[in-house]
Amino acid sequence: MTNRPRAIERPGDGRRRGGRRAILAIALLLAVVGIGTAVWALLDGRRLTAPETLGPPIRITTPAGDRVFLLTGQWVTWHERAGSGRTSAIVRTITDLHVELWAFDAASAATLWRRRIETQRDGSKRGDGAAIEATNPPLAGKLSRETHFYAFDGDGLRITATDARMWRIDPKTLAARPARGGALVPFRADGDEVPPAYHTPNASYTFQARGLDLGRHWLGVLTDDEAARLSAPPAGATRIAEMGPAPLAAFSSPGRYRLWSARVDHVSAAPPDWPRHLPDNWGTRARFSAFAPLPASPEFLQAGLFGRYVVNGARPIWLRDPDSVLVLHRDKLGEEGKLRLTRVAGPEGRVVWDAALPLSVLQAVMPGTKTIVLYGRLFQPQTGAARRDPMHTAREVLVVVDLVSGAVHTHDQSAAAERMR
Repeated sequence: MTNRPRAIERPGDGRRRGGRRAILAIALLLAVVGIGTAVWALLDGRRLTAPETLGPPIRITTPAGDRVFLLTGQWVTWHERAGSGRTSAIVRTITDLHVELWAFDAASAATLWRRRIETQRDGSKRGDGAAIEATNPPLAGKLSRETHFYAFDGDGLRITATDARMWRIDPKTLAARPARGGALVPFRADGDEVPPAYHTPNASYTFQARGLDLGRHWLGVLTDDEAARLSAPPAGATRIAEMGPAPLAAFSSPGRYRLWSARVDHVSAAPPDWPRHLPDNWGTRARFSAFAPLPASPEFLQAGLFGRYVVNGARPIWLRDPDSVLVLHRDKLGEEGKLRLTRVAGPEGRVVWDAALPLSVLQAVMPGTKTIVLYGRLFQPQTGAARRDPMHTAREVLVVVDLVSGAVHTHDQSAAAERMR
């Protein structure tokens, strides 16, 4: 099997222009996200929770400009009373969920507006299978009990009926309409359909890649020990060291990495002792040689080439003017360590800029043509002997990095939520 070069991600790839339907798609995230336990506060007889983020952020190029949207939910519980004074009695307890949509500038991380888009009372549901069938006679008796026939994407709830026809369900009216003519077409980010950013709870390494194939050359991060091991032929053999597609070591290891280059040749994938007179149907594989560090490359702690998440790992982002890559790394080990993003240009490995990020964990990446928008958590210092999971007190932070200058702009969503309690 041929070892094909890894694809390169350029800023702005995978994003499409969206309009009103794209913004509406954000609200539909409501149906698939959960809301965790919150700490109650008493205010004017009503108990409020601090607003919590619902699902991942989404970046959309709208007619008004490049925007990042975020959904939050806030629970409000209050008592309905009858009578007055000492004779009043609680008739019922009412719980409302206020859902708000936040809009941020993708160039400065500034909050542009915040709007309440829905209020749900007492966890009320929009409808179940019986309600959907009652609203849509063509679906009567055709809704499966198997969950894999139901899915959410950038255009909302998609149902595959037992007759293989696909339908979209309006979240407000429960009315069904054919999904792309009923064809079984996989969801793609085309036209007005814009999917949310990929979100990981605490796996920053999801956005790191070991290296990047550039045709006849490879560029990536290695420790000096790894480079020496890969360059040395095994005992009793003369073959050049080879690297598989999987990372050589976990990025969570406390290693110090530099940028290295290597030559790539595609040779037969047959075993070394395969007889020459037999047909060679083994395909080809990549053979790496001539490992050399980029002369000006600094050392990076727990480093990887920075990229957008794809199914088989991160797809490194390739920048032009000058040709360069981004390296995601840490400033120090431990919970107090924070992430850094460094732009490094070839062929010497010169640092174009180095940006300190107010992030301990990276959870979502939204590339653009001029900026990279990041979303994650910042751990807070812990005091005393008792230690707890730092994610419990971590702050949610939106970060915008300018690709030309490396300038960093931030929005502390936790601070904004605290002001709303």
